[in-house]
Amino acid sequence: MATNIKINNRIKRLSAVTLLIVANVAVCLMLGVNALLTSITDAGFNLLYWLELPPTFAGLSHRPWTLLTYMVTHYNVVHLLFNMLWLYWFGIILRDFTTERNFVWLYVICGVGGAAAYLATSTLVPIATAGLVGASASVFGIIAATAVRIPNYRLNLWLIGTVKIKWIALIIVGLMLLTTNPTNIGSLAAHVGGIVSGAACALASKPRWHTKANKCRATSPTIDRAEAERRLDELLKRVKKSGFASLSDRDKMRLIELSKKLK
Repeated sequence: MATNIKINNRIKRLSAVTLLIVANVAVCLMLGVNALLTSITDAGFNLLYWLELPPTFAGLSHRPWTLLTYMVTHYNVVHLLFNMLWLYWFGIILRDFTTERNFVWLYVICGVGGAAAYLATSTLVPIATAGLVGASASVFGIIAATAVRIPNYRLNLWLIGTVKIKWIALIIVGLMLLTTNPTNIGSLAAHVGGIVSGAACALASKPRWHTKANKCRATSPTIDRAEAERRLDELLKRVKKSGFASLSDRDKMRLIELSKKLK
């Protein structure tokens, strides 16, 4: 019983970014094991078929869950690696400006937006018999949302120096558009659908974000310090109870920042 409680507490402390990466990696491993077992036993079960998004609305009506499963499905390790790197780099930045739940919703909405664009394109232009897999629509949507929501956020890049995140996002999206095989119009449509969905979500939430920022600026320095002390005490209690390693990367950075602020 105590072990289950500890496991549940550790899962709760994991960030949305980490949980999404774990889900993508786990599905990729499952597909690898399934492919291995199929080759050994000559079994007819094809796991990928039940996870990928069909190229037609008729196929989707028979496998509606694939609207969600496709966005955590990769059978190509290189495809998985690049998507997870982009998800991690932009995810750890964006999650400081939103809640964990909203971040997951953003991932899902961008994935659904990409799926809608893919299905609409396949309806107009018969593109392929194979289905759509990968987190690319969701990840590019998160990149777009980050660029729209915090365009002037600065990153220090090795050998380059300080660069605003909007330019980094623009370069990434531009390279994606240039390197996508023009014959693979379905994937291109899915990427664009994810980007548009992410930008739209960021624009829709911006007014609330600015209101929240204005309220923070209007708060008196005394209240700010009291709130900072309260948060620091909470983090220190967690460190005392479970150790520094139990904190997420985000909480570790916050602990360091609060310690510096209250010196």
